[in-house]
Amino acid sequence: MKKFVLIAAILQLWLTPAFCLDPPPLLNDSFESVIITSFRASPDAVLEVGNTTISWATAYATSCTPSGGTGGWDLLDIDLPSGSALIDLTTLGTHTFTLACVGADSSIAIANEVVTVSNPVSISSFGALPNSFLEGGNTTISWTTADATSCTPSGGAGGWDSLSIDLPSGSTQIDIAAAGTYTFTLTCDGAGGSAAVETEVVTVSRPVTISSFGALPDSILEGGSTTLSWTTADATSCTPSGGTGGWDALTLELPAGSALIDIASAGTYTFTLTCDGAEGSTAVETEVVTVSPPVTISSFSALPDAFIEGGNTTISWTTTDATSCTPSGGAGGWDTLTLALPDGSALIDIATAGTYTFTLTCDGAEGSTAIETAVVTVSPDSNPNCDPSPLAGVIEPWASFWGVEFPGPSYDTKHAAVPGSGYLALEFNTGNVDDWAIVELVNSTWTSGIRTGAYSECPGDFDVTTECIGSWGTGDALTWSTNDRFGACQLKANTTYYFNMTFTDGFDPKSSTCESLVFDRQCYARPQYFNR
Repeated sequence: MKKFVLIAAILQLWLTPAFCLDPPPLLNDSFESVIITSFRASPDAVLEVGNTTISWATAYATSCTPSGGTGGWDLLDIDLPSGSALIDLTTLGTHTFTLACVGADSSIAIANEVVTVSNPVSISSFGALPNSFLEGGNTTISWTTADATSCTPSGGAGGWDSLSIDLPSGSTQIDIAAAGTYTFTLTCDGAGGSAAVETEVVTVSRPVTISSFGALPDSILEGGSTTLSWTTADATSCTPSGGTGGWDALTLELPAGSALIDIASAGTYTFTLTCDGAEGSTAVETEVVTVSPPVTISSFSALPDAFIEGGNTTISWTTTDATSCTPSGGAGGWDTLTLALPDGSALIDIATAGTYTFTLTCDGAEGSTAIETAVVTVSPDSNPNCDPSPLAGVIEPWASFWGVEFPGPSYDTKHAAVPGSGYLALEFNTGNVDDWAIVELVNSTWTSGIRTGAYSECPGDFDVTTECIGSWGTGDALTWSTNDRFGACQLKANTTYYFNMTFTDGFDPKSSTCESLVFDRQCYARPQYFNR
């Protein structure tokens, strides 16, 4: 504690009559000024119901008076020139003890000493909930303290000994992976060197385990058999359920055993083993056994199975109990595909005319095999005179886009995703249609930019007559006709055409005016179709 000493020297002044010729001296030099050479409390920080010893030493003091403080300090007679007194401290707080001394020359010296009285540290509660559980579980350790300046965790597990402890209270979740008995300790320090220690014991048990449960073989043909085997640890009992072949009626040996199971009917069977152990622990394992008939290919087809070169077909298959299927023959990369099971489909593009035989060979359980074929006829292109478009594009059948065959629909509006620097072509055949209709590429809030549409016998072709091309963004409309309607784009009967859409000028991919306004950043035209 800091000590503040004030020494006041009082000068004696001699008053003389005004008529005296020689006045006496102003200072009495025969006395020294009082000094408090030391004043201290030991200890200066104590616990409630403790005590401290206050000691003092003075020089040239004629008397000293105590004041302030506590424990009767202010009632003491002070020994001179030095002394000490044991003071009992029973009141919490900060107490200032004062000593004022007077010298023969009337000088004054004052000293102060501060003593702090505090409660001892205490831990009012320390526990773990739960205090008994299985390994891999957790417990919550909680504590409440009073007058602690710091608390240190030790022992235990799960990182307890490395935690920073909240004061005056707190809690933490402790994960414990391994079985054992763990003693968690909390040591708290307080004022005046006080300390408090509490412990909590947590018991962690090993749960029941099923180390192995399996069927060999786990895939058989109907009428075959499999052997179920199991190995457990710390199990008090095990119960079979599910499956077939009388599995659920067996009494199981522990800790390990096996049973031969006969299975007559095809199907997928789930055998379950449930074991109970200490602390109410439970372990469950399952084993799936597949009992199959010979592999079959219930369907294998190509749709369409006849089209013009440059078109495509969808090969579809459905199998039962196949472990693998291998494609061969055909065209368009069919023989390199990895096939999904038990069913699937693949889109095959064929560029060259010819007759193609697609083969599917499937293997099943116990070496069974099934083979199916599909024949696709590809005819030569009826209009081979189309020059390649300078734009990259996508071709989509008219019926696929609109949902009806040409010349429908009677009225509809749809968004069409158009490559930003290319084209989208809707393919249709006029057949024997005698009709006319109007198409507009109306504005879309999805995409801004000039949209161009054109009817042509070639995909991606925008080099056509003015009646067969229109640009939107200025309210244009494009009319087609198969009956010589004036001002319309004239289409021939029984001819394949393409309605081409683009955001470019039709020739230069870099001329795109598309500015996508939607999250997927694609360009969208919005054809609006009226069949009159």
